[in-house]
Amino acid sequence: PAPPPEADAPFFFCGSIEPRKNLERLVKAYRLSGSRRPLVIAGEDGWRAGEVRAAIGEAPGVAFMPFLDRAALLTRMGAARALLFPSLAEGFGLPVAEAMTMGVPVMTSALPALAEVAGDAALLVEPADTGAIAAAIGALDRDDELCARLRQAGLAKAVDYGPRAYYERLERIYADVAQYPRSAMAGA
Repeated sequence: PAPPPEADAPFFFCGSIEPRKNLERLVKAYRLSGSRRPLVIAGEDGWRAGEVRAAIGEAPGVAFMPFLDRAALLTRMGAARALLFPSLAEGFGLPVAEAMTMGVPVMTSALPALAEVAGDAALLVEPADTGAIAAAIGALDRDDELCARLRQAGLAKAVDYGPRAYYERLERIYADVAQYPRSAMAGA
């Protein structure tokens, strides 16, 4: 895990620049939070990226970065105060799991897929509620104890996504399949 970030560490978002990532609302909430930390948004342009960028405009404190290779992305994420990921739709939420693996505090959507990945190891927000997102950003900005708690909880939760946990899940699946007679499988 990464050491705790510097006192002026930025907030970080990574993912494609598109409407479902909720970046317009994230930037609005960031401005409402009163944080003086930078917000770094890293990712390639995706579907309707031009509309998203136009809606965000030249927001003070917000920096866009183009696609980063994996090493650079993980370096940036590991140095962040927190990952901010209030997406409107995700199938899994890999950035959330990766941030927790590195001990980076996370704020993400309370949507089922992201809430399942994060468990109680992240601040969960309603992604359509700009005020709730702003309050979470403000808490992450000012509350070092909250960040320390989320860092520890994230590291504990991230064990669920490591190679050992994956191997154990596969082992259970194969054991379940092995208990069915071949004749039952032939008709399926």
